[in-house]
Amino acid sequence: MCALVAVRDGGVEQSCGECGWLLWGGIVAGVPDADDEADFAAALDEACWRRDQLAVEHVAFADDRVGPTDRDRLDGLIRGRVRGEAERDAVVREAGEQRAAAGRPVPWVVLGEAVARLVRGELAAVGLVELDVAGVRTVRLDTDDEGLVLVGEADVRAWPHVVAGLPGGAEAGFVLAGGVGTNPASGFDPDTVHHALDELPGWLWAPGVRVVTLRRVAGWRLVDRVARTAVARADGGTDVSLVGSAEDVPAVAARLARRAPSRDAYHLAVVAAGPSGSVESAGVELFPAGTVAGADVRRVLRIHPPPYPVSELLLPVVREDGTPVITHAVPVPAASGVEVTFELAAPGRPRLVDVPPVDVAWSFPAVCGGGHLDLVCVVELGGPAERVAARLARTRRLVETVEQAHPVPGALRIGLVGYADHDPAWRAFDGPEPIVTHLHPLGPAGEASVALATWGSDGGWEDPRVAAVEDALHAVAEADLGWRAHARRVAVVTAWRPPHAAPADTDDSLPRCPAGHEWPQAVAALAKQEVAVLTLLEPLARTDAATGTHATVTWQSITAARAPAEGADLGEAPLRLLHEHGLVLGVGEGYPPLATVSPR
Repeated sequence: MCALVAVRDGGVEQSCGECGWLLWGGIVAGVPDADDEADFAAALDEACWRRDQLAVEHVAFADDRVGPTDRDRLDGLIRGRVRGEAERDAVVREAGEQRAAAGRPVPWVVLGEAVARLVRGELAAVGLVELDVAGVRTVRLDTDDEGLVLVGEADVRAWPHVVAGLPGGAEAGFVLAGGVGTNPASGFDPDTVHHALDELPGWLWAPGVRVVTLRRVAGWRLVDRVARTAVARADGGTDVSLVGSAEDVPAVAARLARRAPSRDAYHLAVVAAGPSGSVESAGVELFPAGTVAGADVRRVLRIHPPPYPVSELLLPVVREDGTPVITHAVPVPAASGVEVTFELAAPGRPRLVDVPPVDVAWSFPAVCGGGHLDLVCVVELGGPAERVAARLARTRRLVETVEQAHPVPGALRIGLVGYADHDPAWRAFDGPEPIVTHLHPLGPAGEASVALATWGSDGGWEDPRVAAVEDALHAVAEADLGWRAHARRVAVVTAWRPPHAAPADTDDSLPRCPAGHEWPQAVAALAKQEVAVLTLLEPLARTDAATGTHATVTWQSITAARAPAEGADLGEAPLRLLHEHGLVLGVGEGYPPLATVSPR
């Protein structure tokens, strides 16, 4: 309550916006006389009475806990002389006009805008501060990693626990509504409001938190001041009125959250043919960022099987960064494809209509199947004819097995190198000895299989302990086989005997290569070209200790300690070796069971 009248020049009057008391007016000259004092006393009495009477009317209207006895007690708190019925009716009408002015349509758009900004990541949180006759209810709105709005538990605090020194019962409402009565200091100390805000959850005042105060009472002066001060203290805030609205604020917030624009774009992960026949992952947009979810928000696509065999199709929905959201499994359709319908019925919940999701571990690689594979099969053609025939049959099965795991045209190319034994009767002046008798550059797998069908044993063999493996490895490293720069490079040696001894070997019982080739040099050259060497080995012809040790050491060095696949055919162990090194792929490993998509 303003208790002083300031004198200003100019004759312009101005009153307090809260209580209506005159702050300054025209010039008053001289010492106030008895009439001036009487006028002042009458005006002060009128202002005090009017303020307290308005407070009582607002409390009696808004708080259904106030009964006749409470009303009588509140009437007894009103300052000033007793007014007549006409004056009291005028205050009742004024209170109604104040409530009507505050009871304009509920501005849920303000809350909706705050929720939308929260979803877009522009806010750290939204704080809803609901003020009513009983106290303050605070609710925090957050988002999870998927951008979905989370409505927290309400923090409810009664007014006596918020405003220090507030009386109990109906008198509390009287003070909150601006009444002074017999306690002139209540509700007017500015520190009272700031102390009240200190009693509210501290996260409201953190950076990035948008505070929305929602007042369910009108004309309650201290409540209005708490709301305005809270907005001013917050990092950002808005004060709105909920007078006349019976809607539950958290329920409205949850409803608005369901209608908030999505933060992320959602894509269907598919495969597409890349350059040179590789298979690359891709994403077909289902719902762009900013889409408002609803039962009628749908996208229809025509899906087709991928260009390689799969047992079922996975339809993973991913965010724009490739993070999986939900995955569905469907039967493999015919080549002509089938239409499927996705819907975004709720924020962050895209799904395939009428198909339950599956729980699968799935990743979103940039290139499926490791891209391209260049495979060179190195085959020993020396030895007994039946052994060579079995070796060639094993190599053809290898080619067929790897081709089945890489059915995309252009993804796989296969080359062949066949080598024979050194001829002890060969003379140096006759020229280089033709040890590598067959060389087929990298090309389609089918052409390699046809070429292998024409090969056979190269005849005699002189030493059951060693063979010309080093000559063949030098050919793989030096010949123009057509390695692709971007492809994975693998050489598989199908052999019976290890290479000749290298100069560094201390065992003089094993012969050196007659042509002067050294397998360590060939292995180093292949490593520099990033060619991995694997082996399919038959049992040794000689089982003495020296031959066995030499075979173990050399093969381990040639394959960089990769375990050799030993056996007479492509049994479990050889297949496991090929699988471990990516030559044989399981479902979802190299070429994932994803669909291709065509326009509708």
